[in-house]
Amino acid sequence: MSTEKTGIRILYVAIALSLLFEILIDTLFYLKIGPERLPWHLTRSAFQLILIAFILLKKSNRALFILSGYHLLSALWALEKGFDQNPFLIGMIIFQMMLSLVLYFHQDIAKFLKSK
Repeated sequence: MSTEKTGIRILYVAIALSLLFEILIDTLFYLKIGPERLPWHLTRSAFQLILIAFILLKKSNRALFILSGYHLLSALWALEKGFDQNPFLIGMIIFQMMLSLVLYFHQDIAKFLKSK
C-alpha cells in the first residue's frame, strides 16, 4: 500500500472519530443540560460537516487546517474553563489535542509508518 493511501486512511479514521466525538458531545450536553444549548451544538456540528465535505470532496488543505485548529482550540477552551479532575473532561481534552495533530499531520504519520 502506498504512503498516500495510508495517509488517506489515517485521515478518514480521524474524521470518523471526529464525527463520533461530536455526536457523543451533542448527546451528552442534551441529556445533561437539555434542549436550550442544542442549537449551538448543532451549529458546531454543521460547521464541522461543511469542513469535512471540503476536505473529502475538494481535497482542501485549508479546510483541514481549520478543522485541526478547531479541535485544538476546543481543547484549549476546555482547559481555560477549568476542570475539577473530571476524568471525562481530561480525556476529552487529550483526545481533541491528539485528533488535531493526527488530522493535520496524517501524511507525515503515514510516511513514518511506511518507513518502519
